[in-house]
Amino acid sequence: MSGIRLAALLLAGLVFGAAGAEARDNAPFERVGATWRAIVETGPIRQADDSLVALAQDFLAFRQKLVRAANFRVENPRHVRDLLSYLQIEDERRLIRSWFAHHALTAAETPAYIVGVRSLLETHEADELLELLGTEKRFARFRIPGAEQALERIQAEKQSDRILLQRLTDFLLETARAWHGRKWGQRHDGGGGALPAVLVQMRRLAAHAVDAGAGGFVGKAQARAYTPTDLILTLAARRILGETLDEVGKIEHPDALRCLRWARLNLDQCMVSSHTPAEEAWCAGVHGVEEVSACWRFLLPDAE
Repeated sequence: MSGIRLAALLLAGLVFGAAGAEARDNAPFERVGATWRAIVETGPIRQADDSLVALAQDFLAFRQKLVRAANFRVENPRHVRDLLSYLQIEDERRLIRSWFAHHALTAAETPAYIVGVRSLLETHEADELLELLGTEKRFARFRIPGAEQALERIQAEKQSDRILLQRLTDFLLETARAWHGRKWGQRHDGGGGALPAVLVQMRRLAAHAVDAGAGGFVGKAQARAYTPTDLILTLAARRILGETLDEVGKIEHPDALRCLRWARLNLDQCMVSSHTPAEEAWCAGVHGVEEVSACWRFLLPDAE
């Protein structure tokens, strides 16, 4: 076989293989035909005046603060207070709204969900879809193809945040135990690195406060409200359809708001009543990080 012919066959094989790989990659979208090709070319609809993007910046900034805090060197009590400045939440209500905006954007930028929303335009008018999204609370989750893939991306982000927060919590609690074992770090009598009994009792009270203050998104007074998951997917679908979502700045989640405010109250009380560096590190770990992490889990549980 000549060299030219061999090269031609190899080239043909490479082209065929690439085409096969592309076909496999696009296999989940074959059911929507031309819609998928249109999405590849256009992507999600973006609007310069979209308030969803602007509001999401608050949560992104908070997440960046967590990353900096996780890499912060804590060697003395002053460092603990500096770290708490990274973790401070100035406006809990706005941060909750930003949390919804960020995750709605994540869903709206999921290729499979974009395809799913626009595929429905083959059988529904845009106004009809918007009406369904506004009246059927679970329409986005169970009637739009690709919703599962969007939720997988959101859950992956949530798991990443949880790992970061748990890492920070563990570090601060280990720091508290280490400092409690040093003369300069503790004034209480005790054995080894054990925490003072008063702090253990405070932790039990804090856990009870969070459990009592954070229920489900749908309560007696909100029987017809969206669950967080349904609201995120609905906002994402409306964004893909080109709507400007100004009302996202009015989202309320009373239980999550109460949870975050309890965490801040517990942190403030703990810091005021602490007398040692070990206690301050403990306050930061439990009330500054661990309770905040619990509040996000109430917003988006693993199984809803």
